[in-house]
Amino acid sequence: MLNGAKIAIAPSGNLDLTTLSIFLNRSSVTTAWLTASFFSAAVENNPSLFDGIKHLLTGGDIVSSAAIKKLQARYPELSIYNGYGPTEITTFAATRLFDENDLVAQWVPIGSPISNTQIYVLDSSFNPVPIGSIGELYIAGD
Repeated sequence: MLNGAKIAIAPSGNLDLTTLSIFLNRSSVTTAWLTASFFSAAVENNPSLFDGIKHLLTGGDIVSSAAIKKLQARYPELSIYNGYGPTEITTFAATRLFDENDLVAQWVPIGSPISNTQIYVLDSSFNPVPIGSIGELYIAGD
């Protein structure tokens, strides 16, 4: 809205892929947010849902690199972002624009912290772990 765009709010109730596709097209939506599971289902069952979309944010769970590869093959100009954030913070904590380097593994990185957010990977004594080590993710900030 701060950039002159409009917000299109989908109809209430259960939203199947066909209904969402019609809604997105009629509303001329160019930027959309879909949960990871809904995104994967749309790529597999109704990829035309993404006609007209220029920027797609997905997340809320692990995002499948296979679904991203399939969608990018069909829409190479589409920007796809992983929006990571656990339920407890109710918003994104990190985002990442997918690129082909991310799609080597089965799952993709969560990205870098958004503004006013810090992300730490800590051990059981709350000390930072080295890069590539297993730890617990901690999120801080405004």
